[in-house]
Amino acid sequence: MSVPRIFLVFFSVSLLSACSLFSSSETTTSTIDQSTVTTVSGASFSIQILKNWQTFSSRDLPIPQNGTIAGAYTSPDISKSIVPNLLILQDSLDTIITSAKYSDINRLQAGRKYLEYTDLGEEEITFPDTDVASVAIFEARYNETAPMALFLQVAKVCWSRVYMLNYTLPIDSSTATYIPLLATFSCF
Repeated sequence: MSVPRIFLVFFSVSLLSACSLFSSSETTTSTIDQSTVTTVSGASFSIQILKNWQTFSSRDLPIPQNGTIAGAYTSPDISKSIVPNLLILQDSLDTIITSAKYSDINRLQAGRKYLEYTDLGEEEITFPDTDVASVAIFEARYNETAPMALFLQVAKVCWSRVYMLNYTLPIDSSTATYIPLLATFSCF
């Protein structure tokens, strides 16, 4: 699947979540308080999420045009009309590409898909298998009625599959809580 097609799917599913930040190029070194997280697994991945977050059934989400929803997790706390969520999309690749390059391409295309978009930078993370990618950090909204939200997006390439990880959060959320969790993503 081409990068633009998976981005379109990623954008479409993220649209459902619409009902003092600094950029950094350093690798995330934050430690995660293990008492606040739990590990969840899908058919071919695992990731740590906050303990109070719940699995959201993909049956309750629209079917992506391309790829599949590999995982969806939500917070029980609604803030500023945003239900904080983590969406993981999976698709097959038709070209060889790195996680870093896929993430960079996705970041470059992100600004074109929103009514309002503010790029807040990126933060490099290292996955458990030592693969490196940059998390795109931006604020955006889809339309006049959707609230502004904070987005954290990164891609992880695993053999001939790509996973797009997307946090949609209230605008005042701390990236320090969520970016280290993205770095725990592991595929098998």
